[in-house]
Amino acid sequence: MGLRRGHSSSMSRSSTSSSQRHARLRARRQSQQVPDPIATMSGACHVQAQALRDSAAYVDPNAALPGSGNWTGTPFADTIGEARRRAEETRRQLSEEGARYATTTAATGCGGVGSSATPEEMMEIQLRLTRFPQLDAKALSALSSLEAQAAIKALRELEAKGPGIRNPSAWICRTAQNLRDRERHQEQQQTRGGEEQSVEQLDIVDHYAALEVPDDADEAAIKKAYRRLVLRWHPDKHPEDRDQAEERIRAINSSYETLSNATKRGAYDAQRQALLRRKRGLGPDVAMTLAPRQRIPREFMLQPIGYPDKFVRYGAERVRSQCFVNSRADSKQEGKSGLEQFVPFFKAAKLSLWWLPEVNNMCRIRALEARTRSSAGEKVVAGRPGGLNLGFRIDLDGTGADSDLIMMEAGKGEKNEMVNFVVVPSPLYDGAFRFEGAYRRGYYLAFQAPTQLRMVPFDGGQVPGRLVVDFTLVDFQAMFKFIDVEEVLRPVVECQPGWVPLLHLKSDPNVVAYFANILQKPMWDDDDFQSYFEGHFETWEFRVAGGVAAVRLRGVDERLGHALERARDADEAASLIVSAGDDVRRLPWRYAAAAFEALARPGSEDVAAVVRRMEAHRRLLASSLSDALADVAHEASLTDLGRLASALRPICGEGLPPDVIQRAEEACHTLGKLVVARVAALERGSSGLDSPVDLTFLGSLLALPGVAGGAAGEALARYTAPPLSEAPLPLLLGAIATACEAKAKSFAREAAQLVLRRVLAPELPPGEAAIALRAVAASGVLSEQCAMALERRCAGLNTGDLATAIVALGEQNFEGPSLVTACRDLAARPAQLTRLPAVALLALAVANTKSTSLAACAGAVVDAAAVSLDRWAAVDAIRLLLAVTKARGDGVSSHAFCSLLRQASAALAPQLPELPASELVRLGLAAGGAAAGNSGRFGMEAAADASQLLEAVAREACRRLSDMPQAHLLLMTQALAALGGSHAAVRQLCGYWGEVLRDSNGADMNTVGDEVSRRRRDVERCQGLSPEQVAKLATVLEPLGRNLDEATAEHCFSGLGLRLLAVGPGALSEASRALLQEQVHRGEGLGLWVAGRERLKRALQPQSNGRSESRGKKHRSRSRSGARQRGGGRTARAAISSSSSSS
Repeated sequence: MGLRRGHSSSMSRSSTSSSQRHARLRARRQSQQVPDPIATMSGACHVQAQALRDSAAYVDPNAALPGSGNWTGTPFADTIGEARRRAEETRRQLSEEGARYATTTAATGCGGVGSSATPEEMMEIQLRLTRFPQLDAKALSALSSLEAQAAIKALRELEAKGPGIRNPSAWICRTAQNLRDRERHQEQQQTRGGEEQSVEQLDIVDHYAALEVPDDADEAAIKKAYRRLVLRWHPDKHPEDRDQAEERIRAINSSYETLSNATKRGAYDAQRQALLRRKRGLGPDVAMTLAPRQRIPREFMLQPIGYPDKFVRYGAERVRSQCFVNSRADSKQEGKSGLEQFVPFFKAAKLSLWWLPEVNNMCRIRALEARTRSSAGEKVVAGRPGGLNLGFRIDLDGTGADSDLIMMEAGKGEKNEMVNFVVVPSPLYDGAFRFEGAYRRGYYLAFQAPTQLRMVPFDGGQVPGRLVVDFTLVDFQAMFKFIDVEEVLRPVVECQPGWVPLLHLKSDPNVVAYFANILQKPMWDDDDFQSYFEGHFETWEFRVAGGVAAVRLRGVDERLGHALERARDADEAASLIVSAGDDVRRLPWRYAAAAFEALARPGSEDVAAVVRRMEAHRRLLASSLSDALADVAHEASLTDLGRLASALRPICGEGLPPDVIQRAEEACHTLGKLVVARVAALERGSSGLDSPVDLTFLGSLLALPGVAGGAAGEALARYTAPPLSEAPLPLLLGAIATACEAKAKSFAREAAQLVLRRVLAPELPPGEAAIALRAVAASGVLSEQCAMALERRCAGLNTGDLATAIVALGEQNFEGPSLVTACRDLAARPAQLTRLPAVALLALAVANTKSTSLAACAGAVVDAAAVSLDRWAAVDAIRLLLAVTKARGDGVSSHAFCSLLRQASAALAPQLPELPASELVRLGLAAGGAAAGNSGRFGMEAAADASQLLEAVAREACRRLSDMPQAHLLLMTQALAALGGSHAAVRQLCGYWGEVLRDSNGADMNTVGDEVSRRRRDVERCQGLSPEQVAKLATVLEPLGRNLDEATAEHCFSGLGLRLLAVGPGALSEASRALLQEQVHRGEGLGLWVAGRERLKRALQPQSNGRSESRGKKHRSRSRSGARQRGGGRTARAAISSSSSSS
C-alpha cells in the first residue's frame, strides 16, 4: 500500500508541477527574447530532458505496480535511459534543423522562430513537437520559418484537429505557407499605401429616420407617416428641385416596403441591432455563440452584414460562373415582372452547407439549384453529395492576392484547398458568421461594395474599409416573405388593358392571399392604396373619376422614357437603353429627344462605357427614331422638332462610328423635310399645331438640311416664341449667330434689323448697345446700317466698346463715311487709347489692313502703342509692326512710325536669339517692307531705322541658316532683299541657296557618303520647295544678281537652274514659266547661269501638246512588260506622246 501511495503521490505531484509550469509559461510568454535560434532550440531540449529526469525522480525504481507483488518488466533505470536517449536524439535533430535554418536566414535576411522567441515559447514549441513525431524535416523547416507565436498557433490547431488530419506534415507546410503569404500581402499593402488602411465602421440605412418614426413604431404609425411623407415629397409639388424630391420619395418607399413587411423588418432589425451593439463596443450575445451546426438552417440565403437587401447569388448554373452580391433592384431582368423576376432571383440565392467530418465546422458552400454531371442532371438536395460549390483560387506562389468566387465542381476529397471553408461565429455581431478557407488559413469570404464577392487576406483584427467579412444566414423557407406588393399587383393589372377599378384589384384572390398569408394583416383601405400608387408614380397612375378609384400600370416605353429623362449621365442612359432590348422600339418620339440629350452628357472614358454608348446610339437610331418619326408630323410642334434636331446635331459630328453618323444624318434629312412641310402648312393656315418655335432651338432647326436656304428659313422668323419683336436682346443676338452659322441670311437680316432698332433707342444702356453692335457687325449682315448706328451711338460708348465695334466692322472689309466718323471719335481720345490692352490696339491695326476707313484712327493707335510697347509680348509687337507696314491709307505719319520703329528695335533686339523662326521671318518682312518698298511712304528716316533693325535680323538669320525650313528661308530672302546684293548677309544667303538647291535636285544621289549625310539629304528633299516656290525664289533673287559677285551669282543661279530642270518646268504654271523665260532671255537672274542658259531656254519653251519633256521621259521609261500588260491602246498613246515630245 505504501508503494502504491508513493507512486500515486509522485504522479499527482508531477501533474501538479506540470500544470503550474504551463501556467507560469503562459504568464511570461512575451517577457523575454533569445537572439540565437540554435542555442534556444538546444536549451529547450535540455530543459525537456531535465523535466523527464525530474518526473522520474518521484518514482521508486524498486516499487511494484498496483495489483502485483513484484515488478518483473523493464527496470525503471532502463526506461529513464531510453527517455534520455530519445531526448538527446530530438535535441540533435532540432539542432541540425536550426543550423540549416540559420544558414537560410543569414542568406535571405528573414527571421524565424528563434529571432524573437522567449524561452517559454520555445519550451511550448518543443513540448508540442513531441506529440507529433511523424513530422518530417520539411514540416520542421516550415515551422522554423515562422514567428514563435505563429508556430505555436499552427501546432495548437494541428493538435485540435486531431486524427482528422491524415498527413500532418503536409498540413503544417500549407498552413505555414498561408501565414507567410498573409504577412507578405500585409507588408505589400503597407508599402504601397504608405499609411495604415482606414477602418470604417459599417453602417446601415436608417429606415425609421426616413419615415420619421421611432424604433418601436407600430404598423398604424408607420402607415400614417408614409402617407404624410408621400404627400409632402411628391415630385409634382417640387418642380424647382424635382431630382431631390424623387430621391427622397424613393428612400421613403424603400423604408416603407421594409418596415411594413414583418419578415423584412425582422431581418433588418436584427442586423441593425447587431451594428448598434458593435458601435457601443459590445460583442455578440453569449446566448448566440452556439455551434454553427446548431444555428445554421439547412437551406439558407447569405447576406452581408449591414446590407439587408443584398444576397449572395451565382450568375448561372454552370461551372466557372461568377458569384456576386446584389439586391432585387440590381437584378431587374428584361421583359419580366412580378413573380417572373422574384423566383429566378431567389433561386440563384439558395445555398446549403455540406459538413465535412475531418475538422469541426469544416464545410462546403453548395448551390442547391445548380445541376452538374456528378448529380446526373438532378436537382441537388441538401445533405447529399454532388452539385456545384462556391470555390476560389489562392495560389501558393507568394503573391498573396485575393480571388473571385466562382462555381466549381468537386467530388468528395477533391479540390479541398479551393472549396473547403471553416465556419466560425462572428466575434463582432449577433447571429453572424465568418467563412475562412480551410486550407488557406487567413483568407476569408468578403463582400466588397457594390457587388463583388471575394476571398481576401484578413488577420482577424480591424476590418478594412469597404469590406464585409461577417454574414447573416436567412432561412430559405422565408423566401416568399420577401415578395413585394408590386409583384402581386402587377400581374392583376397587366391582364386587363386600360384602367382597373381599385375594387376589382382588392378582390383578386392573389392579392387577398398575399395580405392574409404573407403580410398577415388586413387588406389596405383605399387611402393606403392611393398613398402607395402616388408614392410609386413612376410605375403606377392613380385617379378617381366619377367616384370610382382606378389604377393604371404605365407602359414599358413610358417608364423607360421617364427613366431616361432622369438619367444623370451618359453611362446611365446607355445602360437603360441597352438593357431595354426590344422595348426601345416602342419608345415615343418625345422621349427619344431626352435619350439623345442624356447620351450627349459627359460620361466615363472607359472602353466598355464608350462601346456601350455607341451601341445605345445605334439602337436608338435604328429602332425607336425610325418608327417614331412617322408620328412626329401629326403630333410634334416646331419646338418639339427643334429639340429633337438639337439632340441629333452632336451625333452628326466626329467621335462615333460611321454607321451611327450616317443614320443620324438620314434622320436629320427626314426632320428637315418635316420642318419645311410644317412651316408651309403654317403659311397656308392649315396646320392644327400652330405653336411657335422656341428661340432656344431655332439654330438647330435652321441647321437642318433644306431649311435655311429656302422659304422656310425666312418664314420661321414669323413663328418664334417669343416673337422676334418681343424677344430679349440676348436671345435675338443668339438667333442672329445661329442663323449666320446655318447660312440663313434672310432670317439673320430680319433679326439684325430688330436689334439695330433697339440700339438706336436711347433707353438701351451703352454697354448693351455695344454688345449688340459688335454682334451685328460680326455677322456681316446690314454692315451699312450697323455703321450708321455706331456713328449715332459712338459718343456715349466707352473707348473699349467703341474700339471693339470698329474692329468688328473692319474685319468685314467694310468702308464708309459712318465708320470714318466713328474712327475719328476714337482718335480724339488719346489718353484713353493708351490705357487699352495690347490685344485691342493690335486688333485695330490689323483691321486697318482690311479697311481704309480705319486710317482715320491709325495714327492715334500707333502713338498709343509706342507708349507701352516695351511691355508688350514680342509676338504682339512684331505683328503690330507688320500690320502698320501693310496698313491701308496714309493714317500713320512718318514721325509716328519712326517712334514706333525705335521702340520696337529697343524692345526686340535683345530677344532675337530666343524668337521662333516664324516670328523672326515676320519681323524681317516688317522691317524689310519699311526699309525698301515703303521708304517713300514713311520717309528716309524711317527707312534708315528699319534698315538697322533689318541688319540685326539678318545677322540672326545667318546664324540659323541650317536650322530654318526652306519655306521660311524663302520668306526671309524676300525680307532681306531690301539690303541689296552687295550686303554680306545677302551674299551668304545666296551662297547657301546654291548649296541647298544642289543637294535637293537629286544630282548627287549616287555620290559616296555616310548614312547620316544621305538621311539628311533625304529629309531636306522632303522639306524642299515646291516648283512654284522655286519660281518665286528666282523672282526674288533676280534684282540681287546685279550686285552679287560673279562667283556667288554663278553658284546661286546655277543651283536654282539645276533645281528647275530636276523638277521639270512642266510642273510650273504658265505665268511662272513666262516670268522665268523672260529672265533667261534678258540675261538677268537665271540668265546669269551661262553654262545652262540654252538648256533652260529649251526647257521653258511651251509644249505644243501641253506635255512637258519630263512627261515624255516618263512615258519612254515605262517597261515593255508593263506596256504589254496595259494593252495596245496604251502602247499607242505612249508612242504618240514620245514622238510629240521628241519633235
